[in-house]
Amino acid sequence: MVPEMILATLSFVLILVIARMLKRYTRLYILRKSDDLLLANFLSKTLFTVIIIFGTVVSLGVMGLSGTVTKILAGAGLSGFIIGFAFKDIGENFLAGILLAFKRPFRIGDLIETNGLSGTVYDFKLRETLIKTPDGVDAFIPNSIIIKNPLKNHTVDHLFRKEFSLGIDYRDDINKAVEIIKDIVKNTPEIEKEPREALVLISEFGEKYTVIKVLFWLKTSISGGKVQSEMMRRTLDRLKAEGYNFDRK
Repeated sequence: MVPEMILATLSFVLILVIARMLKRYTRLYILRKSDDLLLANFLSKTLFTVIIIFGTVVSLGVMGLSGTVTKILAGAGLSGFIIGFAFKDIGENFLAGILLAFKRPFRIGDLIETNGLSGTVYDFKLRETLIKTPDGVDAFIPNSIIIKNPLKNHTVDHLFRKEFSLGIDYRDDINKAVEIIKDIVKNTPEIEKEPREALVLISEFGEKYTVIKVLFWLKTSISGGKVQSEMMRRTLDRLKAEGYNFDRK
């Protein structure tokens, strides 16, 4: 069987080379046509896997093991049922990965939020989606969770919202406070002015304070926590300078 083994090995190596070439060219072609890294990676990896499986079957046939191949394929149905039942979660995530790849609710680099987790997508696999959270943690989210739960994509329009609230004493001028905060928002270059306008609203009446809520929009490329913190500090300092007292009991 030495000649058959050599021929089978050469056949598998040739198919492996072809698979890698097709994987690379498929990825480049899709990127050139749609600029969708997520779909390009998914389809190129899937094509590579299918060709490798085909190459394995061909190599076994060249070695004269076609009967073995037939038995393997015949037993695949029962084995698939048993394995599928035992690993139904893996199968579920695999199918969810296929749906996500074609539905494309997000792309590589998008800021998403689902099931209490938020972060930037940096890789997508058949079983899971990998994101980097704002605190630098790598989170591996099973694709079935993304399919089953609401998904927020903050990068569709490249904007996301931040907000904070503060209380103004009833003895202070609430209208003047609103105008002061609007002026701070207007002179903060990081805050978007169009098409999403920042809002300074009287949200509720507390026991001792009128509560003002400040809502503003930022580009997803900006550190929202840093801008929010700076806005809160500037607002407090400015109101104190204008005579607003936050120490009353």
